[in-house]
This record gives sequence, structure tokens and C-alpha cells, in this order.
Amino acid sequence: MSTDLLVIAGLASEILEGHGFVACGRRENGIARVDYWTRDGGVAYRHVLPQGETVTVDEVVAACLSAAGHEKCTPQPRRISHLS
Repeated sequence: MSTDLLVIAGLASEILEGHGFVACGRRENGIARVDYWTRDGGVAYRHVLPQGETVTVDEVVAACLSAAGHEKCTPQPRRISHLS
């Protein structure tokens, strides 16, 4: 059973956020992608997931980090904010 590429894009986005990016998985006209950018808003990237191929979340994250010039490393823990 294959996983919906949008689900993979969303999971990859969550991991990319741990690496310091702002990221989101999107689907437009049937094409799933990951849009991600630096937190300072300086550089934006887009990774389109290959249609009709099996791809893993780790492969998508690695491709995104490589495109952004980052080595794969341990993500920083997220800070949890609490609403008053």
C-alpha cells in the first residue's frame, strides 16, 4: 500500500521545521510538494515529489536539506509555547 504523497510532504515538513525551516506540504493540480524557507524569510525552496514513484519521508528531507546546502544533522528540539 502506498502512502499519499501529500502525507509524505507533510511529515517531511515537520522534520524540516526541526532543522530550523518554516515548511509546509501542499498539493496543487495533483502534484505534491514541500515549500520551505529560512525563518528570517531570506531564502525559499520548493521540492516537488516524484509522481508514480515510491519515496520515503527521509529521502524527501535529505533532498530538501541538500538543496538548501545543509548536511543532514540532528534536528533541534522544538520549543513548546503555552497559551495563557
